[in-house]
Amino acid sequence: PVSCGAADGDDDAPPIGKHGCDSPQSLIRSTLDRAARAMDEVDGSGSDQSPSFILITGDCLRHGVDELFSSSEDRQNSYNDSLTADGTATTAEEAMKRGGAAILRELTVIVQEYFPNTQIVFSIGNNDVVPDYYLNFLDTDSAEAVNDNAGSSAENFASSASSMSTNEESTGMLDLIYQALNADGYNTDSFANTLQTSVLKPTDQHTFLKGGYYYRSFHNGGLLILSLNTVIYSPFYESSSDDKIHDNNTNDNRPDNSDKMHDDDPRGQFTWLKIILSEARRNQSRAVIVGHISPSVGSFRHTQLWKTEYIQRYYEIVGQFNDVVMGQLFGHIHTDEFRLVDGADKRGMNDVGGNGGGGIVAVDTPILLGPSVTPLHGNDPSFRIVKYGHIISNGGSGDTQP
Repeated sequence: PVSCGAADGDDDAPPIGKHGCDSPQSLIRSTLDRAARAMDEVDGSGSDQSPSFILITGDCLRHGVDELFSSSEDRQNSYNDSLTADGTATTAEEAMKRGGAAILRELTVIVQEYFPNTQIVFSIGNNDVVPDYYLNFLDTDSAEAVNDNAGSSAENFASSASSMSTNEESTGMLDLIYQALNADGYNTDSFANTLQTSVLKPTDQHTFLKGGYYYRSFHNGGLLILSLNTVIYSPFYESSSDDKIHDNNTNDNRPDNSDKMHDDDPRGQFTWLKIILSEARRNQSRAVIVGHISPSVGSFRHTQLWKTEYIQRYYEIVGQFNDVVMGQLFGHIHTDEFRLVDGADKRGMNDVGGNGGGGIVAVDTPILLGPSVTPLHGNDPSFRIVKYGHIISNGGSGDTQP
């Protein structure tokens, strides 16, 4: 699973890429151009129409970024030299992380070229962190303290989280992503491209650096978009990261996070989710939950994409807010699919994963799985336009927007 372009030695690659390969920039631009024209066609008027927001559900980086640094010594040294010329990275591991963040920045700049006045909501995918499925959290004790002191409001949660260390040394890849998607970050001068507007803002800093999650408010607070970090719920988050680290010899001294992998609430994200949905109910707002990996069964290997205990916890929360949650949008599997969550099926998803246990709570809103631009797994490059309606803003007006 690689780019397969001229840069990878494939001089015969078509201009916009080919099936079985990740997307070259030309394919991304072609897709964005078509998406912009499709928005003009939505209302049939032929006039320019901008979407209310753009959801990027993760995996912006090509597959196997970490493999670029282990395929050969020469290639590793080449990447290392090119990315450490300014002295900001001293190892191949640091170089590939910073290189990944730079790609996220460049992709965001390209999206803003085609949709200059539209907010982007980004969710972390497993390929957006380097190595794949790995996030380095060094402040687990302070994270637990945040949960203990969070209280019952988003404001208290953010205030409690602000006591945590938020530098690159303690937050790893999350800090690099935050700086890449923040137009005014302390490290913004290290990127070659300039964002028109920030995707991640100072108000997102503490929850994003704590666990990779945040929310956006639209229509004067009538609609909230909750962006989850779903990488931390994946079975691969625990089982593959340490093996990959040591196999690639990228860093033999990384902390072992395995004792935290079975926490009821990794990084406090479930606590935060319930707090935000509760506040949305009090304010008579609606909410859309977005993320990369869905809490469901995959269509390739037919296995659970989250660990059982996290699937159950997620639906226990979301099932309490059927009057609030109007959409659940995820990606990861590259195809255009949906999932229905029927709590009457007491087998839930446990039998599929072979983990046993009880069923799951019924959820009224189906899960929509968005297709991908990359044609890596036999799919054609795709995007989805979602139209929603009847959002009552704090100003008292309702509207229908794509």
